[in-house]
Amino acid sequence: MQLPHGAVVALVDGKHFELHRNTGDESSPELAALISPDLDESNKAGGAGRDSSSANPTGHQIDEDAHAAAATQWLNHQVLGHKIDKQKTSALS
Repeated sequence: MQLPHGAVVALVDGKHFELHRNTGDESSPELAALISPDLDESNKAGGAGRDSSSANPTGHQIDEDAHAAAATQWLNHQVLGHKIDKQKTSALS
């Protein structure tokens, strides 16, 4: 996998959000953990219309949707504000 030096990688699932930066070179990436932000997951409206199932009850789905929305909003804000840049090596805020 080719991953440019300094690239930021976000790992997101229904509960976790991790940020890493490639400190290696493009052909031999080495991911270093960055401090992950505290997300505002208070917007629970995004998943309110979903059907529930025994494998994924509505309450859990709403929580996961709110987490995904918060992660997406935070990443979008960082990118549009030029705070995530492959040339920057400082921690993200």
